Amino acid sequence: AVGGAGSAMVWHSPDGRTWSRAYLPDGTSGNALSVETIDGEFVAVGEGLGHGLVWSSADGLEWSAPTRVKGARFERLAATPDGLAIAGTKDVKGMNQLNVWTSPNGTDWTGTKVDRGFLLHPSQFEVTDTGTWLITGPLMDPAKDRRPKDRSWLSTDGETWERRKSPAHKLGWDQSTI
Repeated sequence: AVGGAGSAMVWHSPDGRTWSRAYLPDGTSGNALSVETIDGEFVAVGEGLGHGLVWSSADGLEWSAPTRVKGARFERLAATPDGLAIAGTKDVKGMNQLNVWTSPNGTDWTGTKVDRGFLLHPSQFEVTDTGTWLITGPLMDPAKDRRPKDRSWLSTDGETWERRKSPAHKLGWDQSTI
């Protein structure tokens, strides 16, 4: 489990009932927002001080100093058939640009633009074993919208994305599962 409010935190449990805090390296400020495993290694992502942050751990107890990506906010992490992917945003001329970063190993990351808007952030990010990628979240175009609208973005490869209206909010759902 991950979290934090200005000080990134990680917890671990052998049974899901009792939890202990694992400490990230000294000087780690920010928020850890999502965690996954790849090939038995733990990877956590988050944001802090204007950077997207990626930590890794072989055992969930001892964590690396974070890899930093300037100007990014890493919010959601998902396992993919080819490694890991992060959904997050970058500030581009005062607008949030929704991006997906992919990695075969949890260390080397490549970013792809998904969409651009205001008050845009990924609420949920899923990748299925069959290759369907889904991001949900609010999007607001300040030239047209008075308030954010729920949207979904779909992809079959993580590189080409299609924006769709999301029915989840109208139905009272907080999340979707694919």
